[in-house]
Amino acid sequence: MIANENPFSLLRASTRDRKTHLNELAEEAALHGDHDSAVDARNILSNPRTRLAAEVAWFPGLSPKRITQTLEHIARGGSPELDGFNALSCANFLVETLEACSKAGPVELREGIEVLASYVEEIDVDDVLQAINEDRQAAGLPAVADPSLIEAQINERVKHYERIATALLEDLPSMEMVEVYEGLISDSTNAGEDAGHRLIDALIDSYELKASSYLSEEAARIKGLIEKAKTAADRHVAERQVRASVNEIIDALRTWDRVAQPIQLAYKSRGIDHDESQDLAFTARGLGIHLFNKHDYLDDAKLMSEALQELFSEVTAVSDRVDEDIEALEGIVIERAQQRRSEAASEAEFAKEITYETEFGFIFKDKFRISPAGFDYKGSLIPLDQITGVRWGAVKKSTNGIPTGTDYYFGYGTSATSVLLQPNSSQYQAIIQRAWRAVCIRILLGWMDDWSKGRKVNIAGVEVSDDGLILRRSRIFKEDEAKFFSWFDVSKSAYDGSLNFYGKPEKKFSASFSYKDGWNVHVLDFAIDRIWEGKASKLSKIFGQ
Repeated sequence: MIANENPFSLLRASTRDRKTHLNELAEEAALHGDHDSAVDARNILSNPRTRLAAEVAWFPGLSPKRITQTLEHIARGGSPELDGFNALSCANFLVETLEACSKAGPVELREGIEVLASYVEEIDVDDVLQAINEDRQAAGLPAVADPSLIEAQINERVKHYERIATALLEDLPSMEMVEVYEGLISDSTNAGEDAGHRLIDALIDSYELKASSYLSEEAARIKGLIEKAKTAADRHVAERQVRASVNEIIDALRTWDRVAQPIQLAYKSRGIDHDESQDLAFTARGLGIHLFNKHDYLDDAKLMSEALQELFSEVTAVSDRVDEDIEALEGIVIERAQQRRSEAASEAEFAKEITYETEFGFIFKDKFRISPAGFDYKGSLIPLDQITGVRWGAVKKSTNGIPTGTDYYFGYGTSATSVLLQPNSSQYQAIIQRAWRAVCIRILLGWMDDWSKGRKVNIAGVEVSDDGLILRRSRIFKEDEAKFFSWFDVSKSAYDGSLNFYGKPEKKFSASFSYKDGWNVHVLDFAIDRIWEGKASKLSKIFGQ
């Protein structure tokens, strides 16, 4: 009840007036006002049981003069002087000032509620019991023996404070109201670190009930946006469209969190997390994880994580997990930066190792160049990753048994075209050295991948598998016989420009590869040597994978 509706106010009675005087006051009040109200007020104050609610809602222990002066001062819009008043009386005076605070603005209303809440914290059941019993003794009424009766009435009084404050807060524009609620709970709990004032907690509980419908509906809408963003990313829309969706979701989360913030702080002060905030935040976090894990959108995932870290810092379970996410993402950012630097350094080293330029021809010079861009001869460039085969070899010449020199050959090509060069000795060595680094290693690694997956590789017309190859035996008037031999059942030799394999002990089964004319024979020879050297038993394992 408000002060002017209290039976003491209606009868202009003191808490120390005896029953005879209460009857006189009731008769006088009935002459000048509502007869029934006056009688009801007298009956309430005359009955020790019903009187207690009116006593707790009034100003126990204070003189009528001080009560009247203070209430008149409040009615004129002034701030009451409360020095020397007990905490319950202070709270009862202050609740009467809240309407004037509200008219002054949201800041003043918030300050008024905070002062009221601080006095509520100071209300002591024993002090109230003592003040009421002293008044009752003077009025000739039985004392209150059970402190729990006082405590129950104080609880009802706090509910009254909460109803008055809530009604005034709800008259504010929505976002101003939310801001006042957030300020109240933040100051009361030291930003969620401490237990809050009981009145502020009661206000937030009431706020949560009223905000729950909006929060649930908006959370469902945001979750729909999150699912749409996932679907769009999975359909491989442009990353800028995904970024726009992420920003839209973050803006929606920001508005949602602003409404939920007072509730989150209250829950934090009680040592628990707000379930709905946790659920929505983890749903949004799931989008960031999906964008990174499925599509490698690192920047978008980081953007979402940083927003969640800012918005849901009061929700411990979310904050801790998102902090871990951000730390992991920052580690990935650093790792990728280091990787880019390493790759740049490797690319520079690769370019240094393979770059080579020379000329062919005596009169008309034709340039040949090896670079990271590819093999370029006579202005025709074949990119490195398109070159599928290389071959090289040397043929010694003689006349009448007298050596007359050596012809060198180097060829490269794709499935559709090829180039054959005739370098001199120094050019030959330089080209082979760079071709091995630029092309041969990639070709070998590609073969190894095929072999590891159980595929066969056709090299110069011979099927080569991970653990052996097909050898053939010639037969007169019959088709050649083909038979598989493991690497440990063949012997190998290099003779007269060819790489040769023979079956053991069936030497009639053989295969021969021309170094000069067979594509990638040198690459195969290198791989087989790794097995012969005991490095592996299968071609896919020659580098120890």
